[in-house]
Amino acid sequence: MLKKSLFAVALVAVLALPVMAGELKVHGWAVTCEYTKVALDEIDVMLKMPYYIKIEQPSTIQLAQMTDSIDDWTGVAKLANGNKPKAVANFNACLSVTIALTADGTTLAPSATTASISPASLVPLTVTEMTITATLMNVDLDKLAVCTNYKVAVVTIWVVPCGTPSCTPTCP
Repeated sequence: MLKKSLFAVALVAVLALPVMAGELKVHGWAVTCEYTKVALDEIDVMLKMPYYIKIEQPSTIQLAQMTDSIDDWTGVAKLANGNKPKAVANFNACLSVTIALTADGTTLAPSATTASISPASLVPLTVTEMTITATLMNVDLDKLAVCTNYKVAVVTIWVVPCGTPSCTPTCP
């Protein structure tokens, strides 16, 4: 009988193992807590505003003969609609202009070339009307053939923040 009971105990033990293993697999993980957001730190986001300037771009400066001399020519920059160009900046800006002759301008052999801009400074965030002039003195008109539109010079507008050591930018 001992053999039979040992056999019965062994059979019950072997049959019980898969049933217990099956029971372990069907149990899920019990979650007993709820997660909430916690603010750890705040980081400031800063905008470093760069220098900004906008100038309405005139198409050309048309030169016309000055009334007192046939060899002297001057002109003022105007927009296509005939108005003077306007500028606005977000800083105190000092303006200056330079004039450089083109190949046709050199052929005319002027004795003097000048360019000017007024006003020479801009107040921040104020739209300002500008006057940009170019002048060629003692032009030799015999050097050019008959034509109405020669590109004789280029006026360059320079800008630098006011209060810097030099309000006149170094030209290349």
